[in-house]
Amino acid sequence: MIKNKFLYNFKKTSIFFLIKCKNKKEVLHFIDVAIEFKTY
Repeated sequence: MIKNKFLYNFKKTSIFFLIKCKNKKEVLHFIDVAIEFKTY
């Protein structure tokens, strides 16, 4: 349950970030960090 809630919030944050962010390098970095974070 907690994991699902986290993923839901994470997706919302990602979408907001992608809309807000105009720099593609920043987006790619954000995705890399997200992937690293998921592995832990």
